[in-house]
Formats: sequence, structure tokens, C-alpha cells
Amino acid sequence: MQPLVTVDLARVASALPEGVNHEQVYRELTALLTESVGAESAGLFAEPRLTKDNIDFLVPEGRIARFDELDPTGRDRLRAEIGRIVSELRRAAELKADRDPRRYGGLPALARAAIEIPSFEYVFAHEGRPVLTAWAMVPPGVPGGLGLLRALDDGVPRVAKQRLSVSSLAIAGLSLLAVAAVGFLLAPWLRGLLEPPSPVCQVVPVERDALIGLDDERRRERELRSALAALQQELGNRRASCPIPVLPPPVPRPVPLPVPPPEPPRASVEPKPVEPPVTKPEPVPQPPPVQRPPDAQPCNAETRSGGAGRTETRHFLGSHPGRVTLTYNAFREPDRIVVYYRGQPLAQTSGYEAGVGRISFDWNPPPGGAPNSYVVTVEVTGTPGSRSTVWVYNLGCPANR
Repeated sequence: MQPLVTVDLARVASALPEGVNHEQVYRELTALLTESVGAESAGLFAEPRLTKDNIDFLVPEGRIARFDELDPTGRDRLRAEIGRIVSELRRAAELKADRDPRRYGGLPALARAAIEIPSFEYVFAHEGRPVLTAWAMVPPGVPGGLGLLRALDDGVPRVAKQRLSVSSLAIAGLSLLAVAAVGFLLAPWLRGLLEPPSPVCQVVPVERDALIGLDDERRRERELRSALAALQQELGNRRASCPIPVLPPPVPRPVPLPVPPPEPPRASVEPKPVEPPVTKPEPVPQPPPVQRPPDAQPCNAETRSGGAGRTETRHFLGSHPGRVTLTYNAFREPDRIVVYYRGQPLAQTSGYEAGVGRISFDWNPPPGGAPNSYVVTVEVTGTPGSRSTVWVYNLGCPANR
């Protein structure tokens, strides 16, 4: 299994009922998806691993693509497949609750809570199939959730299969036997009543002459078609044997030259134009440059690892917009890197990654802000359970500076 996303429990709230954890709900909903929808859809929910302060969401080894990395067509197909699975999951949970309310009465509520996610940043495509991380989680202060995936439900109600009782089946069988017996007894009488007399073929002389004439016309039509085909073939042979004449190039016709218009009469004394006075534009006062806060590092400076666990570093990017690129080297042990601005992620790696790589984002700071308005925070988290980690990164300045 490979880790995909680590969610800090201090930043989100659980949508599950009190006393129910993610691992228990994962087992129940995965079994329900396998039974009702199919094994290919059972991986909708990423497997959770609970720690003290975080929840790690893991998936099997394979190709991973974030939702925002897909093209518009890929995102539409992923949303449609999520809507189909979510609709089937809801109907399967409601049918189980109807059949056994004492055992599965709370299953529909668990299914509704499980499809709550904080944003589409936690939606991935794993080997072309949808995968949800941070499921059954809502932003703080929104206990009912945003309903991002609930809106994809088709809304079709459940349909329970009607079961026939043994007595109904027995009555239907006896009725069929009675109808068969009556039909067997009445078969000779019905056969004589319904069978038509044997047809007798009779040829009327007038119709015979018409048929003979029709055959003659068809024969003449075939002869004319054969003659026409022979003429077309002879015409094609003659065209192929005759050379195509070469026509002389067309002689260009002389184009008459346009007649210039008559010049207007000139005045005896031409007045001199009056030049307006030249005024120099006043210089526009420039605002003073924004000073870097003392606790923030400058951009385009190398930052090295700060030990195990999580390390947060503030960087000053300035007031000019542009494209910012962070290059990193996580060496052999995987690390996860997230760039935040005012608590919102701007860019992040696809889970825990080792080796070199880069992530980018567009920097559009608000004009006329305080120095801290132009500061981002880079968070580096080592592999959960590791006692030490080594990494280095460089957060570049905006590209158009």
C-alpha cells in the first residue's frame, strides 16, 4: 500500500456519528460496494490508518492522478463515475435497512456521511478509477458538510424485489394445469374449426398473358442494360486513347490605370499651425517597497531539513505577481511538502515522495497589504513513524520579477 494523503485532525471535523471510527465504516462500506455494485467499484474509499493526530489514507500501488491534473473531459468522466457509485451505494444501504432494520438501520446514515469531503483536492484517479481521501470529513464550522458528492447522486429511489409466496406460486401452477387440460380436450374440435381448406392453384388466362408479357419486358430490359454497358466501356476506351489537348495560357487583359483626382487650388498664404504648449507630466509617486518580516526567509534561498516529524518555514515572496516554482530533493526517505497561504494550500506533492521533483503555483498577492500579506508557509512532513529525515528545497521568486 502507498500513502496518498495525510489529514491533520486539527483542521477538519469528522462527519461520522459519535463513537464510530473510519476503519469500522471502511470495512462495512467496502463490503457493501463489493456485494451490490461490484469489486471494481469497491476501491472508492481509500483505506484509513488512524494515528494520534492524523489519518493516513492509503491505496494499492499504481498510477495516481489528482483531480485538478485531469483535463476537462477526464474530470467530467470521473464525476459521472463517482455519481453512479454513490447512487448505487445509497440504494444498497436503504434496501439493507428495509430488510433488517435492527441490524442495518444506521447504514444509510453512514453512507451519507462517508461521501462528505472538504474539497475536490481530496479526489484522485487510481488506475483510471475514482478514489476518495479525507472521506467522512467536513470543514470546521460546517457540521452538515458541503454536499459536493451528494449533488452527483441521480436521486433514483430504491426498488425492492417483489417475492411471491409459496401459496401464490401453487395457485398459479394449478391454474396453468387446468388451462392445459381444457385445451387438450378441445384440441380436435378447434383444429377442425380453425384450419382453412387446402388452397387450389388456378391460373386465369388473362393473368397468364400478363405474366408472359412481364417476362418479355424484363428480358428486353436486360438486353438494353447490356448494350448500355458495352457503349460506356467503348467510350471509356476512346477517351483513354485520345491525348488531352494542351490549351495555350490565357492572354492577360490590360488593366486601365486609375485617373488621379484633380489637385485642390492652393492658397496664396498658408497659415502656420499653432503648436500647443508642451507640458511635462508630473512624476507619479511610487509606493515604498514592502519590507520582509524578520521571521520570514527570502525567496530563492535554500532550506534544509529540520529533523523528524513536521517542519514549517515562512518565506517572503514580495508584492509582484508571477509563477513560483519549488524544487526539492527528498533523497531516499519519502516526505510530503505543502505550500500554504493564510491556511489554504497553494501547491503540494502527490502524497509522500522520495527523490527530486518540483511543484508550482501562481502568486497573485493583494495590492497594498501588510508585510505578512506577502508571506507563504512551506510545510515538510516526514514519513509517519520515522525518527529522522533529510530533505532540501528551494522556493524560487515569482517568475516575472
